[in-house]
Amino acid sequence: MKQIFALELDECCAIAATENDFNVAPFSNFGAWINISAPGVNILSTVIIGQGDEGPNFEYGRLSGTSMACPMVSGVLALFMSIDPGQPRQSYLNCLYQTAKQIDTQPPNQGGSFLYACARHFSRKLLGAGGVQPLQGLQCIKRAPPPPAPPPNPPVPPSPPLPPPSPPALPPPPFPPPAPPEAVIQVTLVLDEFPFETSWVLQSGEQIVFCNLQFVLVSLGFPH
Repeated sequence: MKQIFALELDECCAIAATENDFNVAPFSNFGAWINISAPGVNILSTVIIGQGDEGPNFEYGRLSGTSMACPMVSGVLALFMSIDPGQPRQSYLNCLYQTAKQIDTQPPNQGGSFLYACARHFSRKLLGAGGVQPLQGLQCIKRAPPPPAPPPNPPVPPSPPLPPPSPPALPPPPFPPPAPPEAVIQVTLVLDEFPFETSWVLQSGEQIVFCNLQFVLVSLGFPH
């Protein structure tokens, strides 16, 4: 079974440690699989100083190691992403590698072996692209263009004209004149023995009431 180391994978970024002046840290690894280097000596960090009743006690302290160099590179990449979010992963890595400071110092002497002698000869290739430089990397990152301005709001259409005023309401029709007062007239006719030969006419204006009876008691209403 072939052994695969995580730092050999394309998805990983292998980091060597340097001192603050970009000299290689004496404890740092080196090799053709290194991608870039970052400060890893005497780095201020949080450390656990003991266990308290409520958990570990923390304070600030200075540590050295590639474990200090890796967060340096992670922070620089996070800074790139905050300046220009949404770019492909490789775009951030390209700016990281292309702006790194070339390290001219040779790897530390780790025993005087033949491997070390080869490392001294190929030092530039065995320490990755060089030392990370955040400021130069930021200049490489292009700020994302501002989002396009939203289109202007369409003009508000004019309000429709008001409808013409309603014609004035017609006055209510006049009340009908009051009914003329009524009068009661009692007419008593005394007829002879030939009532069918007797007639009479009662007229009020143009209204004519005609009656031809033997004995009539009439109650009619008509104006005075």
